[in-house]
Amino acid sequence: DSDFLRKEMNEALRSDIIYLAGGNTFYFLKHLRESGFLKRLEKFIQSGGIVTGLSAGAIILKPHIYMAAYPKHDCDKKEVKLKNLNSIGEVDFEFFPHYTP
Repeated sequence: DSDFLRKEMNEALRSDIIYLAGGNTFYFLKHLRESGFLKRLEKFIQSGGIVTGLSAGAIILKPHIYMAAYPKHDCDKKEVKLKNLNSIGEVDFEFFPHYTP
């Protein structure tokens, strides 16, 4: 969400693997889109690059981020206005990163 220099984006995309950290999933997706990095990540994956993530970074790898709003006791707050919840779609299953019974 800070000024992300094109040079840094290009450097990251020359790596073998990119790690997406955690945080608020809605906020994260919004800023990945606004920076143009989401589309570049998709191309990186399609060309054989590896992307991994933790918590919100893992949810970003799903086709959409609906699960970030669940469960109520541990959900991400919709702090930003984000109507399109579609994401990268690298994995095709659902999960709660912080699941506890």
